[in-house]
Amino acid sequence: MPAGLATGAYREGKIGAFTADTMYVKINGRAGYFQAFGAKSLHTLSLEGPESDGAPSSVDIEAYDLGEARNAIGAYNGERPPGVASTVDQGSTFHADRNAAFLARGHYYIRFIGSDESPAVVSEVKRLLDVFRSAIPGEELPWGFAFFSDRLKLPASAVTYVKNNAFSFGFARDVYKASLSPADSKDDMEAFIVALADAGAAKAMASEYTDGFASMGKPAGKGPGGTPWVEDEFLATFSGASAIERWVVGVRGAPSKAQATAELERLRQAVGALPDELRARAVPSPAGDEPSAEYGSAAPAAPAAGDPAAAEPASNPTQGAPAAGTPPAADTPGSTEGREPPAAPGSPAAEEGSDEY
Repeated sequence: MPAGLATGAYREGKIGAFTADTMYVKINGRAGYFQAFGAKSLHTLSLEGPESDGAPSSVDIEAYDLGEARNAIGAYNGERPPGVASTVDQGSTFHADRNAAFLARGHYYIRFIGSDESPAVVSEVKRLLDVFRSAIPGEELPWGFAFFSDRLKLPASAVTYVKNNAFSFGFARDVYKASLSPADSKDDMEAFIVALADAGAAKAMASEYTDGFASMGKPAGKGPGGTPWVEDEFLATFSGASAIERWVVGVRGAPSKAQATAELERLRQAVGALPDELRARAVPSPAGDEPSAEYGSAAPAAPAAGDPAAAEPASNPTQGAPAAGTPPAADTPGSTEGREPPAAPGSPAAEEGSDEY
């Protein structure tokens, strides 16, 4: 946490510190989400302010160290509701939404949750967002963002990183993907790219994607580079994946085979024209970067006697998430559990059991 966060009428509470194994004490029910993105630690802080509409006001901060910038952006985008645009500026990816703000910078993902939507609280949330943008060291955007933004001229806000189980395929990890459909469109077309160790591994992985798409549809001819197209049995959309050098590129959910073909050809040409600098960066994540367990598979063990986490009050796992702006329960001061922005339909929080973010 940056020093001296509290200004004016706000005062700082006690900083909470949690490891990947103990963060469930603070965010019961959501720890698995962040662990799936390689969480290293969680630090929390509440800033208590003056009364707002007759009730105490506060801003709760949660700072997740996710080890790498791609994990931070992946977690950030997974919690960004559909249709909410983000800003990418000087190493920061962020947005504000009602009484909250969300920031991915460097290998940190940081959430700022205000107690209500009063102008004073919203202003304090935005002030803290600016403080963290200045105080946290920025990093170069991951190579997949440079590929889609610089080579294909797509907005960085359309790009995300999927650490595991992309498209609900158990084999699909370390995937960068970009939305190709307008936000107000009923279509859901995406382009994706995966870096592999060598051409042989890329060819084998492209075959796995083909088999995965084929499990949901029927053959629909061949595309660029001999790519097998698959037409979805229920959605009548087209998907396919192609190996080129040591990368796999693909299109999922194209509304027509002509659009799928055009986008795949564009991807293949972009890979062929990669500059040396980006080729050097475009490598697979380490084999040891796998999560220790599948998201949501098991609850972590209770903290041992003497563990600092044991002193933190556990959130109630049966408590529903009220709408944004609802203050926390009186017996859990400083908890953000009751002030989560509501999960948007189709978001990971709304799709329990999904590993794609």
